[in-house]
Amino acid sequence: MRILLILVASLIFSTSLLAAEANLKGKSEIAQKKAELDALDKQISELETAANAATKKDRAEMAQKKAELDALDKQILEMKLKVGSSSVRSTDNADAIRSMNDQKSNLGKQLEDLKKESYQENKDRWNEVSRLKIDYNNKRRALINKAVANYQKVATSASDQETKDATWQELVIIYPESNKLPMHNLEGYLSMQELALNDGKVVPAKSILSEKQKRLAKGNSTTNNVCTDKCELDKSARESECIRTMTPSDLPLFGPQCIQRARDYYKNCKAACLSGP
Repeated sequence: MRILLILVASLIFSTSLLAAEANLKGKSEIAQKKAELDALDKQISELETAANAATKKDRAEMAQKKAELDALDKQILEMKLKVGSSSVRSTDNADAIRSMNDQKSNLGKQLEDLKKESYQENKDRWNEVSRLKIDYNNKRRALINKAVANYQKVATSASDQETKDATWQELVIIYPESNKLPMHNLEGYLSMQELALNDGKVVPAKSILSEKQKRLAKGNSTTNNVCTDKCELDKSARESECIRTMTPSDLPLFGPQCIQRARDYYKNCKAACLSGP
Protein backbone atom coordinates (compact mmCIF):
# COMPACT_ATOMS: atom_id res chain seq x y z
CA MET A 1 0.00 0.00 0.00
CA ARG A 2 2.83 2.36 0.88
CA ILE A 3 4.56 1.53 -2.40
CA LEU A 4 1.33 2.28 -4.29
CA LEU A 5 1.00 5.66 -2.57
CA ILE A 6 4.61 6.46 -3.40
CA LEU A 7 4.02 5.55 -7.05
CA VAL A 8 0.87 7.70 -7.21
CA ALA A 9 2.67 10.64 -5.60
CA SER A 10 5.58 10.17 -7.99
CA LEU A 11 3.21 10.11 -10.97
CA ILE A 12 1.45 13.30 -9.82
CA PHE A 13 4.81 15.01 -9.31
CA SER A 14 6.04 13.90 -12.74
CA THR A 15 2.84 15.14 -14.39
CA SER A 16 3.12 18.51 -12.65
CA LEU A 17 6.78 18.73 -13.63
CA LEU A 18 6.00 17.98 -17.27
CA ALA A 19 3.21 20.58 -17.24
CA ALA A 20 5.55 23.13 -15.72
CA GLU A 21 8.25 22.36 -18.28
CA ALA A 22 5.75 22.59 -21.12
CA ASN A 23 4.48 25.90 -19.78
CA LEU A 24 8.05 27.21 -19.44
CA LYS A 25 8.82 26.15 -22.99
CA GLY A 26 5.61 27.77 -24.23
CA LYS A 27 6.38 30.95 -22.35
CA SER A 28 9.88 30.97 -23.80
CA GLU A 29 8.46 30.58 -27.32
CA ILE A 30 5.93 33.35 -26.70
CA ALA A 31 8.67 35.64 -25.37
CA GLN A 32 10.85 34.89 -28.40
CA LYS A 33 8.00 35.59 -30.83
CA LYS A 34 7.16 38.78 -28.94
CA ALA A 35 10.80 39.90 -29.24
CA GLU A 36 10.63 39.28 -32.99
CA LEU A 37 7.41 41.32 -33.18
CA ASP A 38 9.01 44.15 -31.21
CA ALA A 39 11.96 44.14 -33.63
CA LEU A 40 9.56 44.30 -36.59
CA ASP A 41 7.60 47.10 -34.93
CA LYS A 42 10.84 49.03 -34.41
CA GLN A 43 11.76 48.51 -38.07
CA ILE A 44 8.37 49.87 -39.13
CA SER A 45 8.79 52.91 -36.87
CA GLU A 46 12.25 53.60 -38.29
CA LEU A 47 10.98 53.27 -41.87
CA GLU A 48 8.12 55.67 -41.12
CA THR A 49 10.57 58.18 -39.64
CA ALA A 50 12.85 57.84 -42.67
CA ALA A 51 9.91 58.16 -45.08
CA ASN A 52 8.67 61.32 -43.38
CA ALA A 53 12.19 62.80 -43.40
CA ALA A 54 12.63 61.97 -47.11
CA THR A 55 9.25 63.52 -47.93
CA LYS A 56 10.19 66.67 -46.02
CA LYS A 57 13.53 66.85 -47.85
CA ASP A 58 11.87 66.41 -51.26
CA ARG A 59 9.35 69.14 -50.49
CA ALA A 60 12.14 71.50 -49.47
CA GLU A 61 13.99 70.81 -52.76
CA MET A 62 10.82 71.34 -54.77
CA ALA A 63 10.10 74.58 -52.91
CA GLN A 64 13.62 75.77 -53.69
CA LYS A 65 13.24 74.96 -57.41
CA LYS A 66 9.88 76.74 -57.44
CA ALA A 67 11.43 79.80 -55.79
CA GLU A 68 14.18 79.84 -58.45
CA LEU A 69 11.55 79.65 -61.18
CA ASP A 70 9.57 82.49 -59.66
CA ALA A 71 12.73 84.60 -59.41
CA LEU A 72 13.53 83.93 -63.09
CA ASP A 73 9.97 84.82 -64.12
CA LYS A 74 10.27 88.11 -62.30
CA GLN A 75 13.68 88.84 -63.83
CA ILE A 76 12.48 87.99 -67.34
CA LEU A 77 9.45 90.25 -66.95
CA GLU A 78 11.63 93.14 -65.77
CA MET A 79 13.98 92.69 -68.76
CA LYS A 80 11.09 92.62 -71.22
CA LEU A 81 9.78 95.88 -69.81
CA LYS A 82 13.19 97.49 -70.21
CA VAL A 83 13.79 96.38 -73.82
CA GLY A 84 13.35 99.36 -76.11
CA SER A 85 13.42 101.86 -73.25
CA SER A 86 16.16 104.38 -72.58
CA SER A 87 17.09 102.60 -69.37
CA VAL A 88 17.91 99.34 -71.09
CA ARG A 89 21.41 98.04 -70.42
CA SER A 90 23.59 96.28 -72.95
CA THR A 91 22.83 92.93 -71.38
CA ASP A 92 19.10 93.54 -71.46
CA ASN A 93 18.48 92.28 -74.98
CA ALA A 94 16.55 89.58 -76.74
CA ASP A 95 19.44 87.09 -76.53
CA ALA A 96 19.63 87.50 -72.76
CA ILE A 97 15.87 86.99 -72.45
CA ARG A 98 16.05 83.92 -74.70
CA SER A 99 18.85 82.51 -72.56
CA MET A 100 16.88 83.04 -69.38
CA ASN A 101 13.82 81.42 -70.94
CA ASP A 102 15.98 78.38 -71.72
CA GLN A 103 17.19 78.38 -68.12
CA LYS A 104 13.58 78.59 -66.94
CA SER A 105 12.62 75.67 -69.18
CA ASN A 106 15.45 73.55 -67.74
CA LEU A 107 14.47 74.46 -64.18
CA GLY A 108 10.83 73.60 -64.95
CA LYS A 109 11.88 70.21 -66.31
CA GLN A 110 14.04 69.57 -63.24
CA LEU A 111 11.09 70.42 -61.00
CA GLU A 112 8.74 68.09 -62.86
CA ASP A 113 11.33 65.26 -62.81
CA LEU A 114 11.83 65.84 -59.09
CA LYS A 115 8.07 65.67 -58.50
CA LYS A 116 7.75 62.40 -60.43
CA GLU A 117 10.78 60.85 -58.74
CA SER A 118 9.63 62.00 -55.31
CA TYR A 119 6.11 60.65 -55.90
CA GLN A 120 7.37 57.20 -56.95
CA GLU A 121 9.94 56.92 -54.17
CA ASN A 122 7.41 58.12 -51.61
CA LYS A 123 4.88 55.59 -52.90
CA ASP A 124 7.46 52.77 -52.71
CA ARG A 125 8.48 53.74 -49.17
CA TRP A 126 4.92 53.80 -47.83
CA ASN A 127 4.00 50.62 -49.70
CA GLU A 128 6.83 48.91 -47.85
CA VAL A 129 5.64 50.35 -44.54
CA SER A 130 2.11 49.14 -45.32
CA ARG A 131 3.37 45.66 -46.24
CA LEU A 132 5.33 45.36 -43.01
CA LYS A 133 2.37 46.57 -40.95
CA ILE A 134 0.16 43.89 -42.49
CA ASP A 135 2.86 41.31 -41.79
CA TYR A 136 3.16 42.57 -38.20
CA ASN A 137 -0.60 42.49 -37.59
CA ASN A 138 -0.94 38.99 -39.06
CA LYS A 139 1.94 37.63 -36.99
CA ARG A 140 0.70 39.32 -33.83
CA ARG A 141 -2.82 38.00 -34.26
CA ALA A 142 -1.47 34.50 -34.93
CA LEU A 143 0.58 34.72 -31.74
CA ILE A 144 -2.41 35.94 -29.73
CA ASN A 145 -4.56 33.16 -31.21
CA LYS A 146 -2.00 30.58 -30.17
CA ALA A 147 -1.65 32.01 -26.66
CA VAL A 148 -5.42 32.37 -26.20
CA ALA A 149 -6.06 28.81 -27.40
CA ASN A 150 -3.44 27.54 -24.97
CA TYR A 151 -4.88 29.64 -22.16
CA GLN A 152 -8.43 28.40 -22.77
CA LYS A 153 -7.22 24.81 -22.83
CA VAL A 154 -5.33 25.20 -19.56
CA ALA A 155 -8.12 27.22 -17.91
CA THR A 156 -10.62 24.41 -18.51
CA SER A 157 -8.34 21.47 -17.80
CA ALA A 158 -5.65 22.45 -15.31
CA SER A 159 -6.53 21.88 -11.67
CA ASP A 160 -3.89 24.06 -10.04
CA GLN A 161 -4.17 27.85 -10.04
CA GLU A 162 -0.43 28.31 -10.48
CA THR A 163 -0.50 26.75 -13.95
CA LYS A 164 -3.50 28.87 -14.94
CA ASP A 165 -1.79 32.03 -13.69
CA ALA A 166 1.43 31.18 -15.53
CA THR A 167 -0.49 30.61 -18.77
CA TRP A 168 -2.26 33.95 -18.31
CA GLN A 169 1.14 35.61 -18.06
CA GLU A 170 1.87 34.45 -21.62
CA LEU A 171 -0.91 36.76 -22.77
CA VAL A 172 0.52 39.59 -20.69
CA ILE A 173 3.92 39.09 -22.37
CA ILE A 174 2.28 39.79 -25.74
CA TYR A 175 0.35 42.82 -24.48
CA PRO A 176 2.08 44.20 -21.36
CA GLU A 177 -0.50 47.00 -20.97
CA SER A 178 -2.97 44.34 -19.81
CA ASN A 179 -1.09 43.79 -16.55
CA LYS A 180 -3.46 46.29 -14.90
CA LEU A 181 -6.44 44.07 -15.70
CA PRO A 182 -7.69 41.50 -13.19
CA MET A 183 -6.07 38.17 -14.02
CA HIS A 184 -8.04 35.85 -16.32
CA ASN A 185 -10.21 38.66 -17.71
CA LEU A 186 -9.88 37.42 -21.28
CA GLU A 187 -12.73 39.55 -22.63
CA GLY A 188 -11.14 42.68 -21.20
CA TYR A 189 -7.71 41.64 -22.51
CA LEU A 190 -9.06 41.39 -26.04
CA SER A 191 -11.30 44.46 -25.78
CA MET A 192 -8.34 46.70 -24.89
CA GLN A 193 -6.85 45.72 -28.25
CA GLU A 194 -10.15 46.02 -30.16
CA LEU A 195 -10.22 42.24 -30.61
CA ALA A 196 -12.83 39.61 -29.80
CA LEU A 197 -13.39 35.86 -29.90
CA ASN A 198 -15.46 34.36 -32.69
CA ASP A 199 -15.82 30.57 -32.69
CA GLY A 200 -12.68 30.31 -30.60
CA LYS A 201 -10.60 32.48 -32.94
CA VAL A 202 -9.32 35.97 -32.22
CA VAL A 203 -10.64 38.42 -34.80
CA PRO A 204 -10.98 42.21 -35.06
CA ALA A 205 -13.95 43.31 -32.96
CA LYS A 206 -15.19 45.38 -35.91
CA SER A 207 -15.83 42.22 -37.96
CA ILE A 208 -18.11 40.81 -35.26
CA LEU A 209 -19.89 44.13 -34.88
CA SER A 210 -20.47 44.19 -38.62
CA GLU A 211 -22.14 40.77 -38.47
CA LYS A 212 -24.35 41.87 -35.59
CA GLN A 213 -25.38 45.00 -37.51
CA LYS A 214 -26.33 42.85 -40.51
CA ARG A 215 -28.44 40.56 -38.34
CA LEU A 216 -30.22 43.51 -36.75
CA ALA A 217 -30.87 45.03 -40.18
CA LYS A 218 -32.50 41.80 -41.40
CA GLY A 219 -34.81 41.82 -38.37
CA ASN A 220 -35.29 38.04 -38.32
CA SER A 221 -33.63 37.28 -34.96
CA THR A 222 -35.31 36.24 -31.73
CA THR A 223 -35.98 38.86 -29.06
CA ASN A 224 -33.08 37.54 -26.99
CA ASN A 225 -30.67 37.70 -29.94
CA VAL A 226 -31.87 41.17 -30.90
CA CYS A 227 -31.30 42.40 -27.34
CA THR A 228 -27.90 40.71 -27.23
CA ASP A 229 -26.76 42.17 -30.54
CA LYS A 230 -28.13 45.65 -29.86
CA CYS A 231 -26.64 45.88 -26.37
CA GLU A 232 -23.30 44.43 -27.47
CA LEU A 233 -23.08 47.00 -30.26
CA ASP A 234 -23.78 49.80 -27.78
CA LYS A 235 -21.35 48.29 -25.29
CA SER A 236 -18.58 48.06 -27.88
CA ALA A 237 -19.20 51.62 -29.06
CA ARG A 238 -18.99 52.97 -25.50
CA GLU A 239 -15.93 50.88 -24.78
CA SER A 240 -14.09 51.95 -27.94
CA GLU A 241 -14.96 55.61 -27.48
CA CYS A 242 -13.73 55.56 -23.88
CA ILE A 243 -10.45 53.83 -24.79
CA ARG A 244 -9.91 55.98 -27.91
CA THR A 245 -9.87 59.18 -25.85
CA MET A 246 -6.98 57.94 -23.69
CA THR A 247 -3.28 58.45 -24.21
CA PRO A 248 -1.11 55.30 -24.41
CA SER A 249 0.19 56.00 -20.90
CA ASP A 250 -3.36 56.25 -19.50
CA LEU A 251 -4.63 53.07 -21.15
CA PRO A 252 -3.09 50.53 -18.71
CA LEU A 253 -4.43 52.51 -15.75
CA PHE A 254 -7.91 53.46 -16.93
CA GLY A 255 -8.61 51.03 -19.79
CA PRO A 256 -9.92 48.36 -17.37
CA GLN A 257 -12.38 50.91 -15.97
CA CYS A 258 -13.74 51.52 -19.48
CA ILE A 259 -14.21 47.79 -19.92
CA GLN A 260 -15.94 47.35 -16.58
CA ARG A 261 -18.31 50.28 -17.18
CA ALA A 262 -19.16 48.86 -20.61
CA ARG A 263 -19.84 45.45 -19.04
CA ASP A 264 -22.15 47.00 -16.45
CA TYR A 265 -23.93 48.91 -19.20
CA TYR A 266 -24.43 45.71 -21.22
CA LYS A 267 -26.05 43.89 -18.28
CA ASN A 268 -28.44 46.77 -17.60
CA CYS A 269 -29.14 47.29 -21.31
CA LYS A 270 -30.03 43.65 -21.93
CA ALA A 271 -32.17 43.41 -18.80
CA ALA A 272 -34.10 46.52 -19.84
CA CYS A 273 -34.42 45.30 -23.43
CA LEU A 274 -35.77 41.87 -22.44
CA SER A 275 -38.25 43.35 -19.96
CA GLY A 276 -39.82 45.32 -22.80
CA PRO A 277 -41.12 48.91 -22.90
